[in-house]
Amino acid sequence: MLRVMSCVEKGGIIAYLVTIIIAILFNQLGLELINIMISTILEILYFIILTCAVFSFYRSKKKNIISIFLFFLPIFLLFTGIPFKVVTMILVLPLFFLKGLTPVIRAIGILIYVLLIPVGILGICLGDFGANTVIDQQYSPNGIHRTITIDSDLGALGGDTIVKLERMYFGIAKKNIKILYHGHWGENPDVIWVDNNTVKINEIDMNIDTSKTWENKN
Repeated sequence: MLRVMSCVEKGGIIAYLVTIIIAILFNQLGLELINIMISTILEILYFIILTCAVFSFYRSKKKNIISIFLFFLPIFLLFTGIPFKVVTMILVLPLFFLKGLTPVIRAIGILIYVLLIPVGILGICLGDFGANTVIDQQYSPNGIHRTITIDSDLGALGGDTIVKLERMYFGIAKKNIKILYHGHWGENPDVIWVDNNTVKINEIDMNIDTSKTWENKN
């Protein structure tokens, strides 16, 4: 039984570090997951990994070494939603108050999380400000590219409407390429793919490789 638990603990730490590395690489490439189900599965897996890391922290006599892994948590959390950040950090913060940690390790851990939690809570409070709404999406004939029409509401500051071009990967990931159209808030521009390289926006043909942003100021 002890051998099994030891493998679970070590596996949790390894998976935890691998998840962080993959998240960093994924974001450095400018990619985003668009499949909600996959994103949810990854979040559930992350909490399982976190649970393994926390359990290992409780059981280990060398808490100062294992606590170093918990310092990497904010790095991974840079790539997740604000509520996810806050909940996870609140779960981890109490660990740094446990006995077995040197004063320096405890102070560093508490400082990192105490500084980041209010920022996350503030983000939740301001979450409705500057809300973006996807009002249309169109795929190229070959399915490699996609246009997204986004209505950005900035409240009293007004807002705008953009048509964004994205590169698709296997239908579950995307990479932002450029903004093809920038218009007034509340617009619903007519977007149609002419072919794999050309998008017609309000009767104007735009080449996805060479055309620059068309700003509608009328």
